[in-house]
Amino acid sequence: MAKRPVFIPSRETPFWRSVDFEFEWHPGFAVSQRRKSIDSLHRSALSSGKVTNLLEVSSRSENVVGIMLSAFNLRIDHPDYGSMSLESGFQGSKVFSSSGQLIAAYELDPRSAKSLAREVNSRESLVGFRWTKFDWSLEPKSWFYDWLYIKAVLECDKSLTEVIRQYDGFTDIEFNPDKSYSCQARSCAIIASTSNDNELANLIDDPRSLIEHRVVSITNQYAQRALF
Repeated sequence: MAKRPVFIPSRETPFWRSVDFEFEWHPGFAVSQRRKSIDSLHRSALSSGKVTNLLEVSSRSENVVGIMLSAFNLRIDHPDYGSMSLESGFQGSKVFSSSGQLIAAYELDPRSAKSLAREVNSRESLVGFRWTKFDWSLEPKSWFYDWLYIKAVLECDKSLTEVIRQYDGFTDIEFNPDKSYSCQARSCAIIASTSNDNELANLIDDPRSLIEHRVVSITNQYAQRALF
């Protein structure tokens, strides 16, 4: 048995909540094995009555929308480095204590970008993120990732946000909360918690507004501490 979170949209701060469910884990890296685990997780969550319509957000999803929304497949445009996967954009925006920003990751495929960031992080500390002229602090957790993810969704196809809002729960079978924090399923839950795209677009247009806006704040206390 294994345990994984389901991210649920909420109209109350921080605009998402997570509920852990136990399910049967099917070992192996094959897509078929991952999909068996996804099915088991979804059946466990649906049987609880807490959610009625789930979306797996990953490249392992059986839903074409879930595959499209994977950070490995979602694209984002950088004004200086062009189009790249959301994952490469996230990893390339990491700033480390000695080597600085990992710009080289912008030019890599998502798996290579993630591998490079992991290798650098094994010998020096992550100190923040940088996207164009903005520097982002590490707190609140997932602050920069959620902003970048929402920006990518809006740039890709605004109709995607309406599709996302049709679901009341999101999962990512590859996400292990014991090893990381930022998660594409959580970002989708934040999107689903909003009623229209104007709210999302305003946040993306002015990143500094995220300091006071709680849509992507993890807690009020973190939001007060977040600095550029």
